[in-house]
Amino acid sequence: MSGVDRSAGARLRHIAEMKKGTFRASATAAGLIAVAVGTMPNATQAQDTAQANGNTGVETVMVTAEKRTENIQDVPESVTAIQAEPLVRDGQVLLRDYYTQIPGFSVSPNINADQVLSIRGISTAGSSNPTVGVLIDDAPYASRNSVPDIDPEDLARIEVLRGPQGTLYGANSMGGLINYVTADPSTSEMFGRIEAGTSTTDNGVEPGYALRGSINVPVSEDLAVRLSGFVRMDSGYIDNVQFNLRGANQTDAQGARLAVLWQPISQLTIRLSATYQNTEAPAGADIIPSLGQYKTDELPSAGAYHYRPQIYNVRLNYDFGGVLLTSVSSYTVNDYLAVTDFSSYYGPGASSYFNRNAGVEFYYTQSGMHRVTQEVRLASEESHFIEWMIGVFHSDLYEPNIWHMDARDLTTNAFIGRFWNYSSPQDTQEDAIFANAKVNLSDSFDVQFGARETRTRQAVIASEESGPAVTFFNLGPVVPGGVSTADNFTYMASPSYHITPNLMVYARVATGFRPVTPNVGGAVAVGAPATVNPDTTTNYEVGLKSAFLDHALAVEVAAYRIDWSDIQLQLVLPQSQGGFYYLANAGGAVSQGFELTAQARPTDGLFLDGWISYDDAHLTRAFDFGAAGDKLPFAPQFSAYASVEQDFTLVPSWTAYVGGDLSYVGARIGIFNSGALGGGPRDSYPAYTKLNLRAGAKTDLWRVELYATNLNNSHGQLDGGPTYNTDAAGNAAFIEIPPRTFGLSVTRRF
Repeated sequence: MSGVDRSAGARLRHIAEMKKGTFRASATAAGLIAVAVGTMPNATQAQDTAQANGNTGVETVMVTAEKRTENIQDVPESVTAIQAEPLVRDGQVLLRDYYTQIPGFSVSPNINADQVLSIRGISTAGSSNPTVGVLIDDAPYASRNSVPDIDPEDLARIEVLRGPQGTLYGANSMGGLINYVTADPSTSEMFGRIEAGTSTTDNGVEPGYALRGSINVPVSEDLAVRLSGFVRMDSGYIDNVQFNLRGANQTDAQGARLAVLWQPISQLTIRLSATYQNTEAPAGADIIPSLGQYKTDELPSAGAYHYRPQIYNVRLNYDFGGVLLTSVSSYTVNDYLAVTDFSSYYGPGASSYFNRNAGVEFYYTQSGMHRVTQEVRLASEESHFIEWMIGVFHSDLYEPNIWHMDARDLTTNAFIGRFWNYSSPQDTQEDAIFANAKVNLSDSFDVQFGARETRTRQAVIASEESGPAVTFFNLGPVVPGGVSTADNFTYMASPSYHITPNLMVYARVATGFRPVTPNVGGAVAVGAPATVNPDTTTNYEVGLKSAFLDHALAVEVAAYRIDWSDIQLQLVLPQSQGGFYYLANAGGAVSQGFELTAQARPTDGLFLDGWISYDDAHLTRAFDFGAAGDKLPFAPQFSAYASVEQDFTLVPSWTAYVGGDLSYVGARIGIFNSGALGGGPRDSYPAYTKLNLRAGAKTDLWRVELYATNLNNSHGQLDGGPTYNTDAAGNAAFIEIPPRTFGLSVTRRF
């Protein structure tokens, strides 16, 4: 069997031991490292797992959505996961490529490939605090707002929890949670894989390519090391007609990861990992449709960016005999640079000051942003009556927040002069204590309770400004800092009842919040509020999880209502006051809807998956730039996904497969407009569909696959519009999904 199959088998054996009451640390190292394992893998990943287990029915999945290993049938909330290996084979390595496989999940990237995540419509977009938490191996990522695309080269899966997760995961998870779970080392035997791929994209200048590899080395019976790495080039397909540049948005990415698993004694397991990734693009993915397909005329560096995340993680599990101690420590760094063309907004001021036809490049730098987190928890083993968990959590996040603007000649792109410098460092601390309990009132009925008390402290260090724009906009050179502190209590309650062993109904009430936040100095100096208060969500959900026909069919249904109070919104001051962005509390909203997911294995080798989602997310209480009934940003009312795959035997050692998936994303509307944006009509984005196809052949050691993504060449818009960004002439720019791409991947295991 392959290395991946062996690893999966090892996890299943660990889970079986736990079910028997063997609460060993080696089991929990594999079983508890993830935050959540999904309920509905896609067709390709389910096919591989089913064959590995000798099972042609719907896969039985064990999950740790509540930080302990459970059968998915016993977890009273909505959880989904995407296995990473099929994403790599199919060339879908960006969130915008595969987010449509997850019900209720939305991704809105901006010109710099940063992106706003939304679950069940809970998002205000812009630069407000995030509503979706981002974790890597159970530890929060280094930034509040920056969500880079983690290449899935050595991930086990990408997991999404829908609905507020404030009780177990704290601040900024009021809509839900996404967790990147990396692959574990194994002490069983040495194995590895090498994968090479190439692709061609419509209007691309040259073929893209990717090379990935990993190796697992068992050093001894209690020590194993896993090393992986990748290099990738995504072909540029956007042409700059003003400066005669083809493929301006080419992207280069490289990364590596080292993981060590050590079990010095039977009760203790230690897992250490270090991950580094570098992604760079000389220009962003802004498209100006009025110029033609895949065309732009902005400054050549508009949308240029680089992400250099580093993630260091130490996880310790110690079995005291009936009680498991888990410690998760992390240190993450995110060096980030983004360049935006602000010529349409600040260009007139720069032109007036420099007495030239000037454009303006806006640089946002987070060099040295870092975050330290520590969580320690105790959890009881499985019990016939009560299972409990208690824990403490600490996080310290430092963000340099450095901006500057350069004036450039709109014809030659020659540098004219520095227009503005600004810095406003910020430090955010979060401390919490939490507890969770599950009371088994009978063999069929149980009730879960959870509570968390969180204190957040956000400090903005004195802001400094310099450059001609300070005088031009009549701003002060230094603005005093400020500190905001608040306590937030979140809770969860969830009864569940097994009508039969394969049919469960549940109800769930859960809350989430975003913390108190000070506004940065420039906005405060000209009238913005010094502090924005926390906002909160409360989720009411009922659901059903079932398996029928000897597990040939699995169905899940969830209906929900999320009430959102004191919404934190990003607003913009008029240009006469500097055009600064700031946060304020305004209005209230509700998100209500349902999700239906189904997975079927009707015949040997046929895999069917799909879901439909309805979400009505709108304001219930008006504010200056939004009326009651207005839709929340980037929340499609209807969306759907369907996947089919059939495998068949070519010769005794080779299996072939053909398959595809179709996604539908409904119409959406953009951010609320205010201040400098005029409070006028919001940007809108029409519905779109995307078709992917794949075909391949495999043995235990080899796999060859041909794939086509966005075969129908949809121009699905994810962000943009007149109030998002325009060129100097006022033409609207948009972010679209990548165009039609054909690819080939070849994998060799050893």
